Amino acid sequence: MEAAPTHEAAPHVLVIPFPAQGHALPLLDFVALLASRGLRLTVVTTPANLQLLSPLLAAHPHRRPRRHLPVPLPPVSAPGAREHQGLQPGALPRLRPCLGRAAQAHPRPLAREIGAAGIVFSPSGVLGTAVPHSTFPRLVRRPAECDDDDEFSVSFPAIPGEPSFQWRELLMMYRKYMAGALDEQVAASVRLNFLWNLNDSWGFVFNSFRALEGRYLEQPLEDLGFRRVWEVGPVAPEADAAGARGGQAAVGLAELSAWLDVRARAKALAAEAARAVRPGGSSYADLDLLAQEIRKLASSLQVQD
Repeated sequence: MEAAPTHEAAPHVLVIPFPAQGHALPLLDFVALLASRGLRLTVVTTPANLQLLSPLLAAHPHRRPRRHLPVPLPPVSAPGAREHQGLQPGALPRLRPCLGRAAQAHPRPLAREIGAAGIVFSPSGVLGTAVPHSTFPRLVRRPAECDDDDEFSVSFPAIPGEPSFQWRELLMMYRKYMAGALDEQVAASVRLNFLWNLNDSWGFVFNSFRALEGRYLEQPLEDLGFRRVWEVGPVAPEADAAGARGGQAAVGLAELSAWLDVRARAKALAAEAARAVRPGGSSYADLDLLAQEIRKLASSLQVQD
């Protein structure tokens, strides 16, 4: 999907979601917010995920699908094969900046190749992103005598509050990586992806808000490569009355709301989240700031050409 040109030359952002609904939906919600702030956007998607763009296209009718680029299909037995049918990076236009989901490796080398700035979007919070970005560079291991102990504690001293988590609570992909349970090429790509995020990205954008994770936003974190961070969440729009967003949910909206309503802390955070995304809220301000920074960045990169 590409935005129609405007009279003023707005920055053009290439968006590459990880092609799975749980990753793509929050990023597309974020894309809608950037579009409302006047940025031009091109979203790379796959045939299986094209329907996820329908709400965005309906809200912005001047935006349109641009082109279809056929690529070889993955083996049918590959996990998520239908969703992961993608586009060849070499066929993409020259755009900047380049925005990708934190689990998607492709935007980083592509951004470098086309002279764009890579921005990492995380559909989860700062803490949930900092932890795996700490383990992969450090290659945290369990001692030999604790090799079968899933309750072995792993500490993160560079994160505010110095949290610790049991081995079983760490990212499943990391545990498989350390156990040698991944294909060699896949394992190398997974770790490289996290290193790219830390070493090559311009910054991190989080689907979180200051009232929830303020302690992790006060200063750049070592476990996020001391990169700049913006909190822009919650990016999800108002609840879909038809319940069709992303397909059938495992838990109904009414059931989830009832569960939250009896928990005072959850109710307070829900109110804070609502305030954060309104004019004057922290997430609203960060979105405006990020849009301004992208415009400045795009101008500087064009000058360098």
